[in-house]
Amino acid sequence: MFGATRELLVREGYAWIGVSMQRNGIEAMKKWNPARYSRLSVAASNTDPADGSAVDHANPQIMAVGGDVLAWDIFSQVGRSAADGRSQMMGGLKAQKLIAAAESQSTIKVSTYYNSIQPLHRVFDGFLLYDRSGVLRTDVGTKTIAIGTEIFTLLMGQPPQDDTDHQRWWELNGASHFSLDEVQSYVDPMLVRDANGQILGGIRTAAQDAPIAANAGTGNGPWFCGPSGNHVDFTPAQLCRRYASHANYVARVQAIVNANVRSRVLLPEEAQRTVDAAKALDFSCPG
Repeated sequence: MFGATRELLVREGYAWIGVSMQRNGIEAMKKWNPARYSRLSVAASNTDPADGSAVDHANPQIMAVGGDVLAWDIFSQVGRSAADGRSQMMGGLKAQKLIAAAESQSTIKVSTYYNSIQPLHRVFDGFLLYDRSGVLRTDVGTKTIAIGTEIFTLLMGQPPQDDTDHQRWWELNGASHFSLDEVQSYVDPMLVRDANGQILGGIRTAAQDAPIAANAGTGNGPWFCGPSGNHVDFTPAQLCRRYASHANYVARVQAIVNANVRSRVLLPEEAQRTVDAAKALDFSCPG
């Protein structure tokens, strides 16, 4: 949510608190920084003692792993702590209004919170659900905005609910789940390519910087084709247009692998194998 709203939050002087309350995110944090997060755990029984059913169901369609039975209580406790004005995470600030916000599959989790817990404890003053919430009760009375893009409207398989005096359902025509601004400016840089279609940056290998084929890191087609990438060999004429001669090609490969070895990202024996393969490639250019 911060990535999409950061300019508004900073400009208008909001305080923002990020809450990691689901197992998937917490386990990722533990792998990312075990020294700091290894002791964290939200493990608990997912079995309802009343009837033996699952309390929190998995939903592969929206990448929800299920079993997040403590998530709603964590959300409440963080909210209560922020609202009481004594929490160190607020830096002494006194909250005037407390708005719960969630994005993507987390909106389903917070939808459950809205329907089941908010009516009992009234921790939050409002809800902002970005792309898109589950079905919400209309008798809770807490002001809510639920925003939907094209993709999640399709995934939810149902139209938005009707607006009420305290609920608004905003469907953004033509919007994607991640905005271009988020991808370019916050979430991750977009893949920038040169005139030959090769991505800039990263570790430069001979296969990429002295290519004998058009290579891509992602493929099209069934799901297993995506991770398998894409590879189309250049013709001898294309190789000649690119390198002018076989000797130029070999020299280019040699320079790249030498730089890789110096940078300690390639073993010398693998560098030699790459050069040998380049020398063995059979193409000749006129003139």
